[in-house]
Amino acid sequence: MRRGKSITGSVRVAVFGISAERLINLCAAGEIAFRGVKTSGDGETELTVKPSGLRKLRELEKRGLLSLSVKESFGIPYFFKGLRRRYALFLGLLLSVGAVWTSSFYIWQIEVRGNREIPTAVILSALREEGVRPGASAFSVDNRMLENRLVLKIPKLAWITVNVRGSTAWVIVREKTDKPVREEKSELRAKRGGVVVKVVVTRGTATVQKGDTVAEGQLLCESFPWENRAEARVTARTWYELSEAIPVSCVKKEYTGAEKGRTAAIFGEKRINFYFTGGNPYTCCDKITENKRLSFLDRGLLPTSVLRESFYEWRPMAAELSEREAEAILKARLISRLNGMIGSGSVTDTGFELRREDGLYVLTLRAECLEEIADL
Repeated sequence: MRRGKSITGSVRVAVFGISAERLINLCAAGEIAFRGVKTSGDGETELTVKPSGLRKLRELEKRGLLSLSVKESFGIPYFFKGLRRRYALFLGLLLSVGAVWTSSFYIWQIEVRGNREIPTAVILSALREEGVRPGASAFSVDNRMLENRLVLKIPKLAWITVNVRGSTAWVIVREKTDKPVREEKSELRAKRGGVVVKVVVTRGTATVQKGDTVAEGQLLCESFPWENRAEARVTARTWYELSEAIPVSCVKKEYTGAEKGRTAAIFGEKRINFYFTGGNPYTCCDKITENKRLSFLDRGLLPTSVLRESFYEWRPMAAELSEREAEAILKARLISRLNGMIGSGSVTDTGFELRREDGLYVLTLRAECLEEIADL
């Protein structure tokens, strides 16, 4: 409702020489929409009408039925009417809106998704060579041509597509996957010792069964005499004992409370610094960077962003790790190391033992796991 009144405009008027009841009757007879009626003791009645209602009230004033004065006018029509006398301001407003609207038809940001092995910088460099870069027209992107050319430039690329939404180009890529080449083996041996809990043979003859204890390198399955290929999955219960260490003494940050900030503006690919000294203002400090890109309505990003860099000073302080801190750090390292060793296996039980010796915290992990032990 408010949006409609803002678009069509409204006028707040004060009416004299007529009672409020008589005024309301005249408005009803003349089909004059009004709101916000307010009366005062000196015979003045205030109300808000549309521009068309103001014209009808002016006609009643000419007929001598009432007297009125305009107290306030608001809305888009009156806003532009006020700008008519300020030609430079009005022209500047039109030029600014036109420039912003025009810039929304260009690419100002590129986001790459789907790449794992191919560096983002390599993809952006190849796109730049094909004309897809900040400042390029959003209508110049030809997906078919880009896919054909970039697949030839980047051998590991399977396909690529570019979707332009607003001023952002979303680059979706798919990398080629190399099919693993399995070496045919006439026999399978254990890559780790353990107790066998399951044997599934798909080709060949098993040499172990459930419940057997096997050692690393022991024969698990061999091929039939008439073929040179053995295939089997042997699941075993295995045990690990791993250790990690960390110094008791360490250096911690003590923040001094001093902080500094600086601002820069980025227009397209050009940066304008609003400061004179570069580098870090402190010898030891944390740096936090915030890049706020400007946008216009739903047309997307503009070629302008405000960069804010904040620096927080700290002093290095000699300290000692607590047992809890050391255990948390070492436990994360051991779990990560164990998961890398068992691959797709699972951990069924774990136990940790922390000790302090020779200026070190040493954490030992003893784990029981279920994993495939056949060396495929």
